[in-house]
Amino acid sequence: MTSSSPFASVQLESWLRAQPSLVGTPPDLELDALPADPVSLFEQWIMRAAESGVAEPHAATLATVDADGMPDARTLLVKDVSDRGWAFASARASAKGAHLADSPSAAMNFWWQPIRRAVRVRGAVHEATAAESDAGELKCYDESGENGGMDGVGRAIDAAVSDGADIVSISIGGGVSGVVTKALARAYAAGVVVVTSLPNEHGGVDTPSGNNGVVAVQAFDEAVEIQKGDKGIEGGPLTPNTSQYVVVGAPGLGILLPAADPEWQQQRLGGGTSFAAPIVAGFLAVVKSKFPEATGNQLIQTMLHNTNAQTHEPQWGNDLGYGAISLTSMLADDPLSYPDENPLFDSPQFELNSVVGPTADDVSAATREDSEATPTASPTAQAVEPVDGSAATGAPWWPWAAGAVVVVVLGAAVAVIVMNNRGRRSKAAAVAPADAQTTGGNDE
Repeated sequence: MTSSSPFASVQLESWLRAQPSLVGTPPDLELDALPADPVSLFEQWIMRAAESGVAEPHAATLATVDADGMPDARTLLVKDVSDRGWAFASARASAKGAHLADSPSAAMNFWWQPIRRAVRVRGAVHEATAAESDAGELKCYDESGENGGMDGVGRAIDAAVSDGADIVSISIGGGVSGVVTKALARAYAAGVVVVTSLPNEHGGVDTPSGNNGVVAVQAFDEAVEIQKGDKGIEGGPLTPNTSQYVVVGAPGLGILLPAADPEWQQQRLGGGTSFAAPIVAGFLAVVKSKFPEATGNQLIQTMLHNTNAQTHEPQWGNDLGYGAISLTSMLADDPLSYPDENPLFDSPQFELNSVVGPTADDVSAATREDSEATPTASPTAQAVEPVDGSAATGAPWWPWAAGAVVVVVLGAAVAVIVMNNRGRRSKAAAVAPADAQTTGGNDE
């Protein structure tokens, strides 16, 4: 038997020792000019790392020990740095949450290879206050008033699919949720298109924009320039919101929005991917109303073949994905001429999405469940329990109308209007989350 491993003919030790080390160009360091405050120095260094092209400079390795003194480590993203210390997120039920409960101390290490700089942090770990956790926690309430977090988003997707939605638009993001993954599998089994907003910062990834088969939407302005963000560092460099998960771009910057006025009398300009995603969903709904026999997969095929106001073979880039969505070009094409296959599902272009799921087996299982179920009328969207009975972990993080097409929009401060059902059930309505926060930056 032969092996393609690079270690087949050499010793691993020899190979490792032969690898280059300390590759990179360190900036000049004037020891006498260093600030006495370590937080100020860290802010300077992390911004220098970002300016030098370091990918995800806020990523760090956190080391903890369990009750038996056995060490463990994992990579995470730092959420804030202040005089109080370095803030990160954790669920109490996770391994690191359990470790910190038994031994509330940790060490953290940043390594910025292109500039050959490292930062070490160690000390006691204190749990954030309830107010601090709530400020960063994604909230998704069901009709009983219970906050289900990302699991609640999954139940909302289930409710929309159950009520006959053709397209679901989601402008919420958070941590990985098995309930969301299973809900997406059931949506795909029912032929529903799921449109989601990307995080608003370069390098961000969340659920559901990082899931398999979804239409992840970028925002651009009137010049078709994508948005830029400072990764939450005030005064930090602005970085274009490129992404390995982006599928298509849509107008989302410089959008006229209602201001914080209880009488809805005032307006303001704002923007973000949360506003671009519903536009994509609406364009797909218009195409669906003209071609009612087109499947959800064929709608996606049509969208990818008709970006930038022309019909073409899809080509991908990390700024606008397959391009700027074009309603006029889609309407001039025939969705029925494309295969009934979701080109985003298990696509080599989005390999990481395939890992997150849902998998083809998940969709097949959901298809079998749907064929065995007996349809019943449902006048309103009710929260349903996840199939596996799991509950939210509470991890502290964070009108569209076209013919007879049902579009459900889930997101912060988004009204939902549902037109006539596609015929599977008598009538549908949906309840959007009462409060929600997007990840990767604010849409404003």
